[in-house]
Amino acid sequence: MNGTTVRLSTRSHHRALLWLLGFLGVSAVLGGFALLIDVINLPDNLLDGSPFSSYVVPSLMLVLVGMLAHGAFVAVRAERQVAAILSSLTGGRSSSSNSLRSG
Repeated sequence: MNGTTVRLSTRSHHRALLWLLGFLGVSAVLGGFALLIDVINLPDNLLDGSPFSSYVVPSLMLVLVGMLAHGAFVAVRAERQVAAILSSLTGGRSSSSNSLRSG
């Protein structure tokens, strides 16, 4: 395996991570706000057995995850060291820390 193959693989992982973080960020923020303002009208019986009495807290949590994903997207794109932490907080496994070190 030569250096070019590894470099292309790292670059493709980097692009895939950017796409996933971008998609997660947009869909989570839009979905969270849509749920919060009742654009998505879910029945309350779906909350039975959960600690929530309304969809306010789950929708705000969804918006928060989306905002974390946006922050991770920006950090990965700018190749910041915090990218691995933010990406992990959004639930992803970050390959960005390896690509940042190998430069």
